[in-house]
Amino acid sequence: MAYPKIRESVKMTPYLNLVISEIQSYLPAGTVVTSAFRTKEDQVRIIVNYARKENFKFSKENIELGDKQEWGKALKHLRSLKDKNGKKKYHIANPGTSKHQTGIALDLIHSIEGVKGLKKIRNAFHKARADKKIKIKTDIIEIKQKCYHVEVETVRLEFEPLEITAK
Repeated sequence: MAYPKIRESVKMTPYLNLVISEIQSYLPAGTVVTSAFRTKEDQVRIIVNYARKENFKFSKENIELGDKQEWGKALKHLRSLKDKNGKKKYHIANPGTSKHQTGIALDLIHSIEGVKGLKKIRNAFHKARADKKIKIKTDIIEIKQKCYHVEVETVRLEFEPLEITAK
């Protein structure tokens, strides 16, 4: 089976498809893309879902992009939470500022080894960078979200040149 798998709900861009095609040979078995391109509305949905998991109370049931006061309070709350080591529990961008919205970011998980496997995925991206296949803008292992977030600035395409013969 080829890796990574891409979840059915993930919105891939042509650029991110190129990134995946160039680095897939580096990725370990069990790699799954869980997020790629996101709209502002998708980002609000993510904020709301995480806030509800953390028992944040909203003043209404359906929160949309226009409800900035609602999702803004939730986002502020999520950013204030710390894990048991005192580190930020959530790394979530404001709608409209996420690198997912620009189409250069991927979130990946390791379906077999969980958090331990995230280091293997990160190492695969770093090996591809060392081999000059990609240029990474930034990356982070997000422990709470159990994913590896990477922003790929450039990808080097490799292909065989066509041989054209005159008749």
